[in-house]
Amino acid sequence: MHFQASILRNHIYSAANHGANFHELCRRINISPEQLNNAEAMIPSEIGGEFWAHAVEMTGDEFLGLHMGSESNNTEFGMLGFLAKSCRTLGDAITTVCRYNDTISGEFIYSLVVTGNRAVLTIEAVPFYAAQFPVAAQQAVEYAMAGFTRAFHSLSGKSANPEHVELRYPKRDIKEYERILRSSVTFQAQRNGIILDKSVLEIPVISYDASLFALFNSLLEQKQQALRSQATLSEKVKRMLLVNFKGQVPHVDILASEMCMTARTLQRKLLEEKTSYRAICNEVRKEVATGLLGQAASRKEDIAALLGYADVRTFQRALSSWSR
Repeated sequence: MHFQASILRNHIYSAANHGANFHELCRRINISPEQLNNAEAMIPSEIGGEFWAHAVEMTGDEFLGLHMGSESNNTEFGMLGFLAKSCRTLGDAITTVCRYNDTISGEFIYSLVVTGNRAVLTIEAVPFYAAQFPVAAQQAVEYAMAGFTRAFHSLSGKSANPEHVELRYPKRDIKEYERILRSSVTFQAQRNGIILDKSVLEIPVISYDASLFALFNSLLEQKQQALRSQATLSEKVKRMLLVNFKGQVPHVDILASEMCMTARTLQRKLLEEKTSYRAICNEVRKEVATGLLGQAASRKEDIAALLGYADVRTFQRALSSWSR
């Protein structure tokens, strides 16, 4: 998985403004300032995971994501940021971010659900990214929530604050969360969500421009299609296993159905790429297990269950085969 270089560049500059040493931070995450010049380039997600851990340590700010997000102006999102500013309403802006988020990041999934008089914007890290980089996942989610809260106001010119915010994470200084997110906050919730009154979705965006919306919407459609077409079938299968099935391995018939093809067709096309469904599944299991084992809080029993192994002994045998 990857994310857009413009996001990392903005994050590094922002962390530097909060006390981190710019060059030392770049050195720690093994990236040169020159690599950040190509805003549309895609950076491996592991670098993002390392960024947040080092940035929090170097600034000494456990609320760094909240603070950076409250200062963001969406320029790091490139064309997607411009598209959001060109939308007719806040609801349209949120919907476009959910629709095109995969053009700038593969680690997070955004969704907007309207039920009755309430709308819920959820921001969730892909499960195994969250497990491998827990600090990064939390900081990035809080960055996004603070950024959305700021954007609701800057795009509308009104106090379009959330009614309530839900976070999966343990309770911390609630006053700081309430100050930045401008709402009440519940911790250790079942989701990361911003709850809005449905009427907020109809608030006009003051920078609405139909011609610019058409332009950037067309450009992002093209970019999204290009990114998807560049991916090989094996890469698409791997991402589906990680995102849709959360690292667990379904029967090949189930995954093939999700991809709108028969299992036989899927296997044949994978064979043309000199791989197989079983090989991809083993690769995903290996990557996930290796990442989770690197986390001190991860237990082999939990990882084995998560990846669908019958018991720890079976999982241990798989680990041994991977290391040979």
